[in-house]
Amino acid sequence: MSTILSSFHALLLVVVSARQDDRSSPPSLRGPQNGGVLCPLSPGAQQFGYIQPRFSYRYFYGIIEANKSPETSPTFLYIGGGLGGSSIGTAGTVNGPCTMNPNGAVQLLNRYSWTEDANSIWVDAPGPTGFSEGPMEPDLVAVVENLVHFVDGLFKDHGKLNRDLHLIGTSASASVVAMLGSSIVKKPQLKINLKGVMMRHGLVGPMSIYHGCLTMAKEHKLLPAGESERRRHFSTVHQAFYQAGTNGPRFES
Repeated sequence: MSTILSSFHALLLVVVSARQDDRSSPPSLRGPQNGGVLCPLSPGAQQFGYIQPRFSYRYFYGIIEANKSPETSPTFLYIGGGLGGSSIGTAGTVNGPCTMNPNGAVQLLNRYSWTEDANSIWVDAPGPTGFSEGPMEPDLVAVVENLVHFVDGLFKDHGKLNRDLHLIGTSASASVVAMLGSSIVKKPQLKINLKGVMMRHGLVGPMSIYHGCLTMAKEHKLLPAGESERRRHFSTVHQAFYQAGTNGPRFES
């Protein structure tokens, strides 16, 4: 696994260095061509760059066009889990056009790539995730506000991708895409062609999940009596969990 990650990180550094030649200007689709540095084997054009949504934030993104009929294919925007998991990493190892062989030395075409019939936008968010830059947003509301500006800015530059948009969030990012979708719907003036939201094994309220686990364990007698009694301290744990999130994204149960 370490070999695969090292190879992939080296590959991504090539991507980033190729796109950091002019950090003061907004990114554009520079010289679209089939394939690209992330996956040379893919027929879909690939472009990478930065968009500054607000203030001191710069969100890194990758665009990988559909293998088939990109001019009429729908578009999905993917945000990795975590929060803080790089979506670009997912594109290069899981559901993008290429994956790595077991020793990380060779790229292989992914038979199950999501880009087979869809255009894709992979964004590293929030703030300091992956190759994005900026401080950690204080809460999920700020993350979503940045993403609204990001999506609006990206579609102003790349309007052909604003077609049948589906937002996809994994794990903790499921909350983010749900909130992002809601914000987009409330801003019809942006003219974003949103069609759906997908929450992949979404984590939308950790404290509710923890409480449910304890309840189930007690009902099915899965824990010793002493362990079950720890439920009495749940409110204290809840408050500590809440306070721990004051310097970063916070979930409400």
